[in-house]
Order: sequence, then structure tokens, then C-alpha cells
Amino acid sequence: MITKIKLVKLSLIGFRKDYIVDFKDGLNYITGPTSTGKSSIVEMINYAFGSKNHKDYIEIRENCTEVALEFFIGEELIKIVRPLFSFDRPAKIYRWDVLNQDFPKFFELKEIDIPSNENSLSAFLLKELGLDNIKAANQAFSFRDLFKYAYLKQTEIDNENIQNEKYSDKSLKRKPTFEIMFNIYDEILADLKANLKLKKEQIVELIKKKNSIYEFLKNLELIDLEAFIKQKTELMRILDKKKQILYGIKSKGKTDDSMSFKLEKEINNYKNELSHLDLKIKEQKEYIDKL
Repeated sequence: MITKIKLVKLSLIGFRKDYIVDFKDGLNYITGPTSTGKSSIVEMINYAFGSKNHKDYIEIRENCTEVALEFFIGEELIKIVRPLFSFDRPAKIYRWDVLNQDFPKFFELKEIDIPSNENSLSAFLLKELGLDNIKAANQAFSFRDLFKYAYLKQTEIDNENIQNEKYSDKSLKRKPTFEIMFNIYDEILADLKANLKLKKEQIVELIKKKNSIYEFLKNLELIDLEAFIKQKTELMRILDKKKQILYGIKSKGKTDDSMSFKLEKEINNYKNELSHLDLKIKEQKEYIDKL
């Protein structure tokens, strides 16, 4: 079973205030005018996940000290904190404390290094995802290999050599990396299909049980849902007929207060009966569903 990553919050820790981006469930998109920080958000996520460096943002340098990324790996909430502009310093890893509903003060230190270093951030992420000990082109598969193909900088989008595919020595891991990624998606898709099939079978089984319960209660004369529905249908037919008569009288401009009053009273009585029947039908359906 593949373990999934879900982003929760990106924070730039500032001297005076923090700059925060919250992520929602499902698809998130970042939009805005030019030079408003859209690419910076993605690059800071990239950096938090272990990129060797980031751009020299003047405003960020003047106002912020660290980047913090909160995300789920499976069911566990984790936070990575990395110093900005200090690329060789290790990252801090915090695990959510369910009991106290907060991140604790203590943390693990992870080096910014290749996954063969067991104490590296890359090795930590791969292990949490269940992707450790994987080889790509006889080389250690790293979290950076997984992430870099999911993010392209604006300056690289129109580049004909986006991932250095023209140079075999630089793109040696490219094909096996994509194979690993597609195998992951195939496994996720297979799990979803299996779950969908199981849910459909469960629904069919529950409908059968519901029908069996209904027939059992009906035979014991504990419920009479069909009779109530039939009675409701007949009442609605009579009510429509009475309404047509009343509308006919009023549309012809003939006034017969006694007849109109009598029809209106009958119509109200039928409406009350219908409301009462609707309540009984609802109660019996809820009773069957509960059983």
C-alpha cells in the first residue's frame, strides 16, 4: 500500500511576523500577477523537502529566518523546519503530538545529504513513504528524484532540454525514475479500483439485507410502508382534483363564497393528511435503515 503525502501549511518564519500559506484538501492552485511570489511558494516547498539551495530573495533575507512545512505522510502529521540562506545546516523534524494536540519542543536533526546517509532528510522521507532501498539505474533512488519531476521553474518550461535529456550522463536516472513513479500511480489506481469494487459489493449486500428486513417486518404487520405510499398517491390525486375545481371557479370570475370556502377547507385537510403520511413514511424508512 502506497503512503501518500498531503501538504497542510507552508510558513516563512519572520523576525516580526510569519508568512503563511494554507493548503486545502484536493486540488490547490496558486494564481496572481507577475512577481507576487507564486514560484517562491513552490521553491520553498522544494527547499523544505531537501533541495540543496534556493534563490537569493532579498525581501525574504531581510525579513525571514526559517521555512517550515507541515504535511501528512499517511496518517502522521510532520513538520520540517530548515534555516534560510544556510544551506549546509541540518533540518529539524517534528512529529505531531496527538495527546497534546501540538508539535512538541523536541525534534530530530536530519542532514541535507544523499539517501545513502541514513541520517539524511532524503533517507528519512523515503523511509516514511516506504520507498527506501530502491535503486534507479543502479543508483540510490532519492526523494529529490521523485520531487524534481513534479516541479518545473518558469524559466525551464520552454527549454527544449528540460531535464537534460540530451545528455545521457545527466539523464541516466530519468527513465527508471519515471518507471518508479508510474508504478506508484498504477498501484494507487489498482487499490482504488479494488476498493470501489468492494464498496459496490457491500452496497448490493446492504440493499438485499434492507429488503429482507422490510419483507420480514411487513409479514409481521409491524410496518405497512406500501399502504402508506399508496394512500399518499390517492390523496395527492384527490387534492389535485379539488385544486382544479377551485381554480376553475376563481378563473371564471364566479363568486360562490360557500363553495370556495368548503373547497379550501377540504384542500387544507388533505394537505394535513399528506403531511401526516409523509411523517409516517419517513419514520418507517428510518426504522428500516436503522435495522
